[in-house]
Amino acid sequence: MTDEDKGSTGTRQSSRYGELLPFESWEKLDEESSAAFAAFSAYRDYGPERNMRKAVEAAESDPHKAARRYRVWRLWSMQHKWLRRAADYDKYCDRLKLAERRKVLENLEEKQGKIVAGMLDLTDKKVALMTPEDLSPTMAVEFLDAATRTKRELAGLDRGGGGKDDPQESQAQITFGPDFEGL
Repeated sequence: MTDEDKGSTGTRQSSRYGELLPFESWEKLDEESSAAFAAFSAYRDYGPERNMRKAVEAAESDPHKAARRYRVWRLWSMQHKWLRRAADYDKYCDRLKLAERRKVLENLEEKQGKIVAGMLDLTDKKVALMTPEDLSPTMAVEFLDAATRTKRELAGLDRGGGGKDDPQESQAQITFGPDFEGL
């Protein structure tokens, strides 16, 4: 950033727009009048479907005043780079929404982890109480399949997809010998 970009006092200037903003460009600029900033705020707050005419019409019901206001707003818009600043604001709002969504998902994953841990504890207690006579060959296969699938999911090995050639879709084949008869 050059000294010209910083301005003589080092305060924020409208020429400092870049990919990484050193300030929130949608805030009032030093060289921007209060009236110009109020107009920009009305335009900015109109939302992603905004356009200058809609914002002016929302702010002014008298058509003659709206026409004059539109001309002034267009001038201010070019002077103070409203399009870029409004886009920066939209990007900022989107980041806030994504951050909030991420928090919700993290909380949900934590709750699910606690539920799974509780279910595993209950299953462990039930299996510990079982005798070989309680376990049929079908139950043994189901237990093994469930345990294997759960372990792979927890390790992050099963990511979905599920095509015909997907190795995750193949089923393990277990053959029990005569020693398992009656179990």
